[in-house]
Amino acid sequence: MISLSLGLGTMPSGRAAQKQDFSRPVTENRSAPDSKSLKKLLVAINGSEHGLHAVRHVIRLYRQHDASEIHLLNVQDTCESPRVHAYYSRKKLLAFEEAAGDKALLAAQHLLAEAGVNYVSRVETGPIAQTITSYAEAQGCDAIVMGTSGHGAITSLIVGNVSIKVIHLTDIPVTLVK
Repeated sequence: MISLSLGLGTMPSGRAAQKQDFSRPVTENRSAPDSKSLKKLLVAINGSEHGLHAVRHVIRLYRQHDASEIHLLNVQDTCESPRVHAYYSRKKLLAFEEAAGDKALLAAQHLLAEAGVNYVSRVETGPIAQTITSYAEAQGCDAIVMGTSGHGAITSLIVGNVSIKVIHLTDIPVTLVK
C-alpha cells in the first residue's frame, strides 16, 4: 500500500523551482496535523477497493492516534439530466442515490465494525469534491483520507480527479491511499 499525504502550499518560483527534485513524494508540512490532533477523521468512500484501502489505513490511524471519531462519507453526484427528470420525481431520484450510497458504504462499514471502531456514516448528494470538503469542514475533521481512483495518469487528466479537486478546495490535510 502507498500512502501520500498532501497539503497546500506555494511552489518556489524562478530557478529554485527548476532545481527542485520532483521524483520523490513531497509532504507539505504547513497544514499537516500533529499526532495528537488526529481526533476526527473523514474517509470518503466511493465503493471501490481503493476506498477500502483507505478504510484500513484509517483503522491504523484510529489506533495509533487514539482518534475519537471516524466519519464515512459517500457522495452521490446529482443527476441533472432533463430526460431522467421527465421519468422520475426528485424524491425517487434521491431514493436511488441514497440506495447507491448505502451500497457503496457497506464493505467499509463491515471493516470498521470488524475492527471494533465506532463510526458515523452518511450519504450526501451534490458535487463530489465540494461536498466532501464542506462536510469535513462542517464536522471539524482533522484529516480527510481517500483511496485513489485507480485510473492511470491519462485517464485522470481526461476524466478529472476528485482527490485533486478536494486537495485544492480545502486546507484540511488530505491523505491519498493507493
